[in-house]
Amino acid sequence: MICPHCDQKVPLTWRSYFTSAFGHHLCPACGKRFKIVLTASSVGLLLVVTVIAAGMPAVITFFFVHSFWYTIGAYLVFLVGLVLPFDRWLDNKIRPTKPVH
Repeated sequence: MICPHCDQKVPLTWRSYFTSAFGHHLCPACGKRFKIVLTASSVGLLLVVTVIAAGMPAVITFFFVHSFWYTIGAYLVFLVGLVLPFDRWLDNKIRPTKPVH
């Protein structure tokens, strides 16, 4: 992420990813708050990745096992294992930031 106040690169750790509700972060260089902006293209990309990376394995699991609970389990495993790291990568590299006043 890039701080919109001082243009300093701010690393997005897993701790700051999970503790920053609504994408608000604090720049360690200048001490000012900024926010990650959700764009339609990044939300659409995340939705497509979620359907492909978590939804398809869940459908395949249901096809072979015929169990609703195993399907939910497979969905959650792939969601946590693939989609959350991808969303963090989007926050860190792709999504723009804006100052919070």
